[in-house]
Amino acid sequence: MSDPSTFHTALANGTATGQLMADLALLLGAGDVITLTGDPDYTTDLARYLVGELAVVPWARDLRIDCVGVCPELTALNPARVHHHETGVVADTVAAAVKVHDRLTAASIDHLEDARLAQADDRLWGSRILITTPEAADLAVLTDLITKQPGRTATSVLIVG
Repeated sequence: MSDPSTFHTALANGTATGQLMADLALLLGAGDVITLTGDPDYTTDLARYLVGELAVVPWARDLRIDCVGVCPELTALNPARVHHHETGVVADTVAAAVKVHDRLTAASIDHLEDARLAQADDRLWGSRILITTPEAADLAVLTDLITKQPGRTATSVLIVG
């Protein structure tokens, strides 16, 4: 899109196309690691938009959104879903991702989607998304885990910057 100001409207209306939208669909649906690069104002605005959408849409009601270094002003939109942290959350996110992986292994299920479809286990197969800057401590550990265990962590990462 030649005019970045129209991108938010295109996202909301479902008219944005191209690789970015395919990547964002993967991020929000299947668990992935995506890095937004480019003008810092635009990448931060896009992250802010995504957090705002995820904070209020009903289909993301069980999603946990952790923000590090970005979007502190958006926690008030939905304090039960959106959390801002200065430090420490990446290690917690790694632990949660490993716990999901271990639950899948214990249930002899290969992918998170299969567990959800089969309603395996008594607990909900919730998801998490970490939205952070590249400087977050332990980020490499988390991104390595997600990329080496696709579909088994219920965790996505959006790196802004």
